[in-house]
Amino acid sequence: MYKDLFDSMVQKLETAGATILKNETDPILTAGELKIREESFQTTFPDWVLKLYGEQNGLLRRWELKQNDISLSGFINLYSFERMYIYSHEKQQLWEDWYKEEDIERIKKHCILEQILGDDSYITVKFLPENKYELYYVGEDYVNDGGSEDLPKIPLTIEQYIKVITGYYGVYGICHHLYKDEFYKNPFDVYPKLRELEQMFPDFEPPTI
Repeated sequence: MYKDLFDSMVQKLETAGATILKNETDPILTAGELKIREESFQTTFPDWVLKLYGEQNGLLRRWELKQNDISLSGFINLYSFERMYIYSHEKQQLWEDWYKEEDIERIKKHCILEQILGDDSYITVKFLPENKYELYYVGEDYVNDGGSEDLPKIPLTIEQYIKVITGYYGVYGICHHLYKDEFYKNPFDVYPKLRELEQMFPDFEPPTI
C-alpha cells in the first residue's frame, strides 16, 4: 500500500512534466530483522513499524515542476528505520540544539519520522504503551524553554499521514501545517500555495482522512 502511494505520486509528477531530482530508498525491513532490533532496543515495536518499513524503508524524493509563471517543488524525506532510531538517539540529531535537561529528557522519547528539508524541523513519532503512538511537529521555534511540553500533535495515524503527504505531492511547506485542525477544513486558506497545485494538476483534490 505505502509503496503504491509513493510510486503513484511519482508517476503523476512525471506525467505532469516534473523533474525528479532525487529518488532513493533503503532495503525493506524483514520480520527477522525487526526482532533483532527489538532485542537491541529492549522494546516491542507497534504493528505499523513493520507494515511501513517492510514496504518502504526510508525514502528521499525531491522534485520540481515549472509551467509558465508557476514554479513548484516538493519532497518526501522519510527516515529509514535505522536512521529513525540511530539519528534520534545515538547521534542526537533531534535534540542536539536542546540544552535544558527536562526538555532533553522529553524529546528523547521521540523518534524522527521525517525531516523537513530546508530547516531544522521534524515530524516525530512518540511510542506509547499498548502498541500506540502519536505524531508530533517539532519546529525550530520549540527548541528549549519548555518547548518539549508544548509540541503540536498531528491528528493523524501513520497511514493517514502517508496518504496526506503523497496526496499533496510533498509540496514544500505542507508539513508545517499538518498539526492545524483548520488545515483539514480549509487547506487552501491555511496554505494558499496549494492553489498552484490545482493549476498544475487539473484533477487535484485535497486528500480526505
